[in-house]
Amino acid sequence: MVADFRRLCLVVGTACIVTCLATGCGMNQSLPSQVEVTLPDDSTTKSKLGSGPVSLANTSWSMYRASTNRLLTRIRFNEEGGVAELYDNVAVAAGVFGSTIKADGVSHSTATKGVTYTAGSYGAENDSGFSFELKAKAFYSGFQVGTGTAYASGTHDGQNMEGIFGFKTSVTGIAGLVLPDDANASDEFEFYATRISEDGD
Repeated sequence: MVADFRRLCLVVGTACIVTCLATGCGMNQSLPSQVEVTLPDDSTTKSKLGSGPVSLANTSWSMYRASTNRLLTRIRFNEEGGVAELYDNVAVAAGVFGSTIKADGVSHSTATKGVTYTAGSYGAENDSGFSFELKAKAFYSGFQVGTGTAYASGTHDGQNMEGIFGFKTSVTGIAGLVLPDDANASDEFEFYATRISEDGD
């Protein structure tokens, strides 16, 4: 079993190298320095890496799928309102990233041996509400084998939040041999969230 896994990893690694040499894709683990974010009123604005809705700075929230009341993830925002991490994650390719996705621009291991990821966040707000997104790149032996985006937009009153949440993850064809079935997935739906108090309640 171990020998078979090693042979499979060798095949995937070789395929990634050949593909990247042929197409010029990916050993660049850096994320975009800024992206265009669409706000609830359909206006757009440029957002720099690590930034987000200022009104969400230094807060944490539990997010639920509105139709089922099922926990999606808990989310912690940094001092600039950007997503610092998703934790207790069951919604965004948990079989690949695990229960925690850190959006700090640093390489982290995943639930799949040999696969790492780098993630960062972007976001903004105006009178219509907020929008934020988390972007991630997955790597195997240093070569990019997948991407992921999770996003949300909506409104909040400081204690309760509601809006639209969505995500999309995709991997290169050969990488699907070693990554879980949920490595290629997408969904979008209504969510609500409640703020987590400083004592964790």
